[in-house]
Amino acid sequence: MTSSIANKLVCFFVIGILGCSSMMGIMSMPSINQLSSEEESSTRIDSSSGVNPMSDWLIPDDDENLVDMRDYLDLYRENAVTTSHYSTSKSSDISSGFEFSFTAENDHLSIEAIVEDYGIATYSFDEGAFNALVIPNMDLSNTYGEPVLPYKKLMFNIPDGKEVLEVRVTSVSTEQIFGLKLVPGPKPVAIYGDLGPDPTLFFEPTFYSSNSMLPFDIIESQVVYKGDEQALMVTVSPLQYNPVLKQGVLHSEISIDVHFSDLVTTEEVTFQGWSNYDGANYTIITTATFLPILSDFIDWKTSIGFDVQVETVEDILTGFSGRDNPEKVRTFITAAYTENNTGYFLLIGDCDIVPVREVWDPANAGQGLDNGTLPSDFYYECLDGTWDDNGNDVFGEFDDDVDLFPEVKVGRLPVQLPSEAEHVLTQIISYESEPQDGDWMNDFMLIAVDCFGSGDGVVMSEGELNQKYLFDSFYDVFRYYPTDGSLSNTAILAKMNSGVGIVDFFDHGAYDVWVDAMDFNDALNLENSNKSFFAFAMACETAAFDVESVEPTIGEAFFRAPLGGASTYIGATRIAWAGEDCFDGFHNHFWDFFMNAALANHEARPKDAFHESLNYMATTFDTTNGPTLEVFYQAIYFGDPALVMYWKHNVTTTAEIVEVDEAVTVNGTCLLYNNRPIVDSVDVTVKDSIGDIVYSGTTVTDSEGKYSIGFIASISPGEYMVETTITEPFEYIAVTTFRVGTLDVSFSLDNNAIYNTFLNFTGTVANDCSGSVILLDDQNVEISSKVITSSGGVFSDSVNLTDFGPLRLLVQFDNGTATGGYHIYLKVIKGEILIIADNAGGSGPDYPGGWADHNFGDASNPGDYVLALKDEYNVTVFWTMHETAPTISLLNQYDVVIVTTGDNEGNPLNAPDAYLLDVLQDYHDSGGDIVFEGGAILSALQAIELSRFPNLFHVSFTGPISNTGSSELAHTGHQIMSGLPTTIPLADGLGADEMDSFDPANGSVHVAGYSGHSGIAALSPVSGVGGIVFIGFAIDAITNSDNRNLLIQNAMDFLLQPSLKITLSDDAMQTGTSETIYIEITDSATGTPIEGVSIDLDGCGVSVSNTSKADGTCSVLVSPSSAGLITINVTKVGYLNYSTFITVYDLPVVSLETSPDFLERSTMTRVTITATDYYEHNPLDNCFVNISGLGIIESGYTNTSGMIDFDLYTD
Repeated sequence: MTSSIANKLVCFFVIGILGCSSMMGIMSMPSINQLSSEEESSTRIDSSSGVNPMSDWLIPDDDENLVDMRDYLDLYRENAVTTSHYSTSKSSDISSGFEFSFTAENDHLSIEAIVEDYGIATYSFDEGAFNALVIPNMDLSNTYGEPVLPYKKLMFNIPDGKEVLEVRVTSVSTEQIFGLKLVPGPKPVAIYGDLGPDPTLFFEPTFYSSNSMLPFDIIESQVVYKGDEQALMVTVSPLQYNPVLKQGVLHSEISIDVHFSDLVTTEEVTFQGWSNYDGANYTIITTATFLPILSDFIDWKTSIGFDVQVETVEDILTGFSGRDNPEKVRTFITAAYTENNTGYFLLIGDCDIVPVREVWDPANAGQGLDNGTLPSDFYYECLDGTWDDNGNDVFGEFDDDVDLFPEVKVGRLPVQLPSEAEHVLTQIISYESEPQDGDWMNDFMLIAVDCFGSGDGVVMSEGELNQKYLFDSFYDVFRYYPTDGSLSNTAILAKMNSGVGIVDFFDHGAYDVWVDAMDFNDALNLENSNKSFFAFAMACETAAFDVESVEPTIGEAFFRAPLGGASTYIGATRIAWAGEDCFDGFHNHFWDFFMNAALANHEARPKDAFHESLNYMATTFDTTNGPTLEVFYQAIYFGDPALVMYWKHNVTTTAEIVEVDEAVTVNGTCLLYNNRPIVDSVDVTVKDSIGDIVYSGTTVTDSEGKYSIGFIASISPGEYMVETTITEPFEYIAVTTFRVGTLDVSFSLDNNAIYNTFLNFTGTVANDCSGSVILLDDQNVEISSKVITSSGGVFSDSVNLTDFGPLRLLVQFDNGTATGGYHIYLKVIKGEILIIADNAGGSGPDYPGGWADHNFGDASNPGDYVLALKDEYNVTVFWTMHETAPTISLLNQYDVVIVTTGDNEGNPLNAPDAYLLDVLQDYHDSGGDIVFEGGAILSALQAIELSRFPNLFHVSFTGPISNTGSSELAHTGHQIMSGLPTTIPLADGLGADEMDSFDPANGSVHVAGYSGHSGIAALSPVSGVGGIVFIGFAIDAITNSDNRNLLIQNAMDFLLQPSLKITLSDDAMQTGTSETIYIEITDSATGTPIEGVSIDLDGCGVSVSNTSKADGTCSVLVSPSSAGLITINVTKVGYLNYSTFITVYDLPVVSLETSPDFLERSTMTRVTITATDYYEHNPLDNCFVNISGLGIIESGYTNTSGMIDFDLYTD
């Protein structure tokens, strides 16, 4: 609930107005309540200055990242022309915009809010020039047609039993701003039909004709409730604006004094969020007609701990008070909550069966579906107040003091018939009690289509779900995208019918359709039986269940499919507006909360994530903005509000502690998530403390889900691991442990685990005795071991960490009669890696079109890098979609920065504008190592950033290449390609449809390539300048994960470890010949010859070795007897191991290259053909070339350069 508290705002004087509207003047004015006098200051702003450099647009956010001021009003981004920055009288050496602090003493909470600096952006429209005042660390209102104003919401806890008596506000210091023309908020963008951005400005007359300072209150305070909990929400609006006078007053210091009814402390008032306690009771609300089909569902919910009650609509309407039927239902829900501790309510029936509250549509965007209202079950969840504070029978208006913090959880089954309800309830019971067999519950469907640009929906699904959460999880992901042709109605329905756990749809929608995916008839005819799924539709109108003229909507149809369908659905009943503070943001934050729970616990509650996302929006965004408030009203939850989705079984094991080499009995219990026994065959594997398998077998659980196995413990004491593998109803491996050895041993680490240093540890053991310490890798392979002893029950020692990755330190003791062991997991890293995932393109990170200007695949690929590097590095992902661009100070915290653009073709690395490129250039020039990866970095940027190619990318662009799935990456040997095949297929589709081709430049060298040019180039790090690895294709085009991971790992080693450069006199030979191969070895960074390098050649009947001399050279005589590859392994202590090869062939092969490779009709074209030896690469003279086709017959012999020209013509 929200309840207004008297707020006091001190008066101030207007001391002057400048008549020139083309100029802005800033003057500091002391408040009349100011405790100490301040001198006035005056500043004039020239808004007619030229175009600002990118750095002028940047301001810090809450996380100290720099964000572009233009991102606050992204729909006006193209209209931004200039910006200026100003400091207030409260500025410090490190100004950071808005700051606040608070302390509690006695019965008062004191809040001090200051504005240290701000920026003013100027925008140019047909209607003239207008401004936006942006304060770092504050949000910006964007209500359509009203002046945009900075604001910030602050939350404070109100301790139990205490009340807020008064909130006093004092403006301590102000700054006058003259000639300020605040731009009105933009018209929101809907994911609906062909609706797009409307650049026309609208000036709400109520505001723009006002000759008063708005808003009237610079502080709004509300007491908000959730059940018995309460909090104080304070909204700070430091800028007041007079539209007629074009004058602003910026309150640069505000003092807020909150008077409580009793003593409070700072700790008590610090807001930690709402508690997650839910009432144990569960109530079903439906009509008498549905009662006969409820018994099984009631029995099931009762069996898992709920106290289930049923109340008919008929009884509610006759037994409870209210001005209309929805209010009577809410009165009953309030009574059940307060009197019976009921936390869950299931409404069974469409809105004509169980009434729904029609509330005022704050966005007024029904698109003809209604008369300005929308249905809201949220009204039944938020039980404080009436939602009609002004008593005009129009619910949910801005001045109705609407409660946005729910006390209970409500779900609805939008069915018409008892048979439909019975089917859905059966699906829920099946899911929770004994799901249909198969590995379908962890299948996750992503359906994404083009919203406002090619591939932008794909980018959103990848950036918000797949790359962010799913790629490295227990989910199996099924993607249906237009960019690779996988999006089709047939494919989608086939997967749904075979079984899927979760579906996320992101695109335009309407009441009867998921556009380009499926319609309501498809939903009605699903045949997935009890393999019911949870669907979230980020689309317009798909759940408009109150509009009988469009019955059923596609959202309802999922619940009326007699042979399948969904059991949970979240969707919009009206327009799903785009933007972080609209339904779009609700969707994204829902998945944040849902996936964090699912990945951490293998379980998640959709309704909990639903509420958590709304709570985040209520405490962050301006709910006086219509599209923002509409989210709370229209977001609908169809399904069981108490549903728990799970991807695990409950498995426990017990074993008595025995000594080594004694008999062990392990007793296990296997239960489904809701504690029903699993009666089936299970596979059990037991590993001892050093990872050796001591038992492996299959056993059958009894009727209670129990099993028992016996075996002899090994001679290794410590923690043993039991892996119980259950295959039905879905596969799950449960890991439990037990102890072998009766001697108590424990220890702790004394310092951090750092490579090539000694790790110290100290521990205790019950007796003085001897033992051992063993260092194991993640495959339980012993790295090192040593003998240790204890004295006085204490031991300490150290181990040298000579390996990277996840390791385990095991200590074991034996006193002659008893043994014991204890281990600690640790990770030794090679370095810190930052991955910049650039999906934004040149248009910035916000909607619309900001997900990608154009995307021809599946966007950037941070997940591939995380999977390849997470074991040996600490990896952080930075998303440009929301965080804009990192600062140089952030980049300097990392050893390597990886910039992945993947398939993003819309000005990658140029969001916002050139700043990302600027900071990357600074990082590189100061010694930072960077990996660039993407299929269109060069082709997209050549027109605007060509000068950066040699200095930042260290390449020279030769042109784009289309990949139809037949392209290959070939190499002849480089450290980065060590251990990889000589040719690697590059997939198209969601791999790399388009690729950049280039030549090395400015010190870089060729690593691998295609079509005669490079596809990977590398620059070795040198003193003062960082290394570069440039990959000209989307890395996920390498579909073999082992090859992809090795290439990425090799690239990191190349940048971070000293490496060698190897030059061969020849890299190809014919069988049956002999040749002396001369080898030169230098330091790749300095070019210094390296002595003492071991060179081993093996393969094709060759096995020879040598060592480099002081000048870094050596030679070997090679006489291959068979075709293939002679592998050359190069090793030197302190350097990265390196392998390359010599190709051995039986017969020479001619390679031809034509330029150009196409003819224009009716045009004479000179075509040059070059013939080279495929293996030796030298030109072939006197090579006969014959051309025929399309009426052309030409022939001739190549010259000494291997070339021949033909003038060709065809019509």
